[in-house]
Amino acid sequence: LSLHNTKMEFFDYQYYLEQNPDLRHLNAPEAYYHYINNGKHENRICKKTPINDITNITIVLHLFKTNLWDEMTTYINNVKRVFSRVHILVTIPLDHPIETTIKKQYTDAIVIPVENRGVDVLPFIISVQYIRKHNIPTDFILKMHTKITGNTRDKLYNWRQELLGPITDYDNLLILQQLFQRVDNIGCVQAQKCCVPKTIDSEYKYNLLGIRHICKTFPHVEESWSDFNAGNMFWINNKVLDEYLTEPLIEFLVPKFREGKPPCNFTGPYVEYICERLFTGNFCFKKKNILVNEYPICERALFFSQTPACYQPKVFSIYKPEEQMELTGCFPKPKV
Repeated sequence: LSLHNTKMEFFDYQYYLEQNPDLRHLNAPEAYYHYINNGKHENRICKKTPINDITNITIVLHLFKTNLWDEMTTYINNVKRVFSRVHILVTIPLDHPIETTIKKQYTDAIVIPVENRGVDVLPFIISVQYIRKHNIPTDFILKMHTKITGNTRDKLYNWRQELLGPITDYDNLLILQQLFQRVDNIGCVQAQKCCVPKTIDSEYKYNLLGIRHICKTFPHVEESWSDFNAGNMFWINNKVLDEYLTEPLIEFLVPKFREGKPPCNFTGPYVEYICERLFTGNFCFKKKNILVNEYPICERALFFSQTPACYQPKVFSIYKPEEQMELTGCFPKPKV
């Protein structure tokens, strides 16, 4: 079988081996038949697809630190290189002239001035309400903001870049845009190194109390969760928000947001920290979530990956927190 055979026009041999180092011993025909027999069933990608003209994307950016606008445009432009249906919604500080710059660069961008309340969470909720009110077609939302703090305890020294880099990298987006079409019931997509376990809140018990109160008040919210995105920047399925971030829940949350940054969550239940756990924790507990890893496949996995059942993705891992909890038994169901 020749590489020029018409049956292989949809298959990029070099790209397939580059993305799957466990298969680098295969020649072109062997790699092709591996994809046909195994790879496509394992959600391996066989060719770069430069443009997705099916999935509706809305980028929601809270631009509190307006001096980071240029950096934010690099993430936006990567998304626009891959997805052709992209809406851009930017929340900015009240009475700030940055709106002119944004509109000059992205003429169709929606700019909403907001008060400095609820850090990045309240602006996100305001943006979701705008999407709903104006019927903006949205399958997935990319939530971004201009975080400048670090997290040295978890070795996240460039926290903002480590949150956004993996989920907006051009090559990663080429894969992600296909997963958006192929994988059903997706919840969220986040950088693996910024996904932390629920057990971290053994130190911050007020967060657990706050979530339990919300679950008791709003029974439609999943009371179980196993992990969440620390830093609050991720992709999320808009169906998840429609299902869980209901208007009654929004009406409950909004009056509780504080001006400026809330105190440390050692001192009380603050809705800003609670929402961080709700969005990618409780809301996505029964969904298929995607972690974007930046480490290569390990040598031990390479050894065992001769059988398809042991395949370990190099870049993307898909998991369901509900099933993970059942397997490990590490996170007992909270009593509400």
